[in-house]
Amino acid sequence: MLKNVTIGALGFSSGLPYILIFSTLGVWLADIGTDLSLIGFFAWIVLTYSLKFLWAPAVDNFSVPLLNRFGKRKSWILLSQTFIAVGLLLLSITSPLESLYFFAFIAFLVAFSGSIQDIAIDAFRIELADINQQGNLAASYQFGYRIAILVSSSFALIFASDYGWTLTYQLMA
Repeated sequence: MLKNVTIGALGFSSGLPYILIFSTLGVWLADIGTDLSLIGFFAWIVLTYSLKFLWAPAVDNFSVPLLNRFGKRKSWILLSQTFIAVGLLLLSITSPLESLYFFAFIAFLVAFSGSIQDIAIDAFRIELADINQQGNLAASYQFGYRIAILVSSSFALIFASDYGWTLTYQLMA
């Protein structure tokens, strides 16, 4: 049961940055009057998730210095979650109208960190249990991921309409 809860929570942490960068960020940019072609450019940032197979071997074979006491998988998860949280906080306090390139760079870092987190969580999930429990853990992961999609899309949009984008992204971090 504890394994399912852990993997469900990790699924949630995996789904949150993906939707915040892929979908919700586009709504934020449209909301402030950003040109649609520029919003389309921001969609390319999510390509990091499709290309994660390129850096997956590095995540699989190397430990994170200073964090390796947690183990290879957990150290990558911890590092990527830290970068995601800091990145979301930086996005929340950065005006895309005033610092568009910095804003795009931070969004890219969040997406890249999210892709690393996905790699590490998948490996952690597979190593956590024997083959008979893999289906159960995969379902727990997907449940957490789907809840994150709900929270980072509909809840974030409702919250942003009442409290603004800054507070919304700070809350999501």
